[in-house]
Amino acid sequence: MNGLDSGANKKRKAEKMKRFKLLLFLALISTSVMAQGWNYTPSGGGVSTAQLHDSLNTLSTVRNVKIYRALLTQSGTDAPVATVLENSLGGTIVLSYSNAGEYDLTLAGAFPAGKCFPSVLGAVSNDDPSNLTTTQIYRVSDNVIRVRMIDPGETPANLHDFGIQILVYP
Repeated sequence: MNGLDSGANKKRKAEKMKRFKLLLFLALISTSVMAQGWNYTPSGGGVSTAQLHDSLNTLSTVRNVKIYRALLTQSGTDAPVATVLENSLGGTIVLSYSNAGEYDLTLAGAFPAGKCFPSVLGAVSNDDPSNLTTTQIYRVSDNVIRVRMIDPGETPANLHDFGIQILVYP
């Protein structure tokens, strides 16, 4: 009997993991869909953008994932200005100009190694939306995330409604 319980428990755990992976996939799709401003509802029913967004909210609630989403705008040597769309990090991120084309997002202890996943949301843009840029967003330390942008002419780029997302897992 004990062996059967063990098998049933393994099956339940496998099903839970399968559901979690599906939720994670839907959350990633949701982020992309919403960042692009798409209004997607598959023909014949399916999953709407609102349902995908709800899945992302469920993921953050169930998994206790902290989320930061913002649109950054910056020019010259000024610090970027964030239009914060969502922040569950537990503090206010301080934005600063580091070097030409480099910008730091700082919050003490908010970005632990191996648990922090910064990413770009939607299309990359600068002052000239027709001019694509090379973008890096990465963890520098437990306290700092860096955004680095270079346009095709190797010139540091300014930010214009530049979407970022940072996920921090427990």
